[in-house]
Amino acid sequence: MGSKRRHKVWRLTVVAMLAFSCVTAADASAASFASSGTGPLSGKQTVSQTFDTGTGSFSCTQAAISGMRTEIETEAEEIGIKYSACSYLGFVGLEVSEARYLLGANGSLTILNTFTVRVPGAGCSITFGPQTPLGSVSYVNSSGKIEAAFNLGGIKSKGSGGLCGGESASGTYAGKSLIELVGGTIEWVP
Repeated sequence: MGSKRRHKVWRLTVVAMLAFSCVTAADASAASFASSGTGPLSGKQTVSQTFDTGTGSFSCTQAAISGMRTEIETEAEEIGIKYSACSYLGFVGLEVSEARYLLGANGSLTILNTFTVRVPGAGCSITFGPQTPLGSVSYVNSSGKIEAAFNLGGIKSKGSGGLCGGESASGTYAGKSLIELVGGTIEWVP
């Protein structure tokens, strides 16, 4: 009976070790961004970038992307986006400070800095602070570049003055951008 019991314990130990190794292998295969080298990132929007703050929406037809790739393969990439040619409730000439984002290859996005949208014609502004919105970013590889599609919600903002409204925690962000490694290639590895 002692021998049968030891054999049963040994089999359970082997099964547990195999199960643990499967979990470890799954964790090791996380999504990533892979590139042919390191260096500057650049990019631009492929469709308008639209933010809905809960009290109104603003849309930008230009978005210049910048960043610096320091490793060949990463699970996240920090980029800056400078939005321009924006309008809000019919007002044009918006002044938008640079937004810094951490894009996760797993589809997450984190706003890293505080950025502000000034609407001079309306005498008001909207501020977005650091946060991790709901929703996701999806990626498609496109000829050595990555197209990122933003579909985010639960974005917190604070409007000040007139038409920009008050605080909101139900904002959204939608748009698509093409990101490239200057002089090289970059791809999303699911």
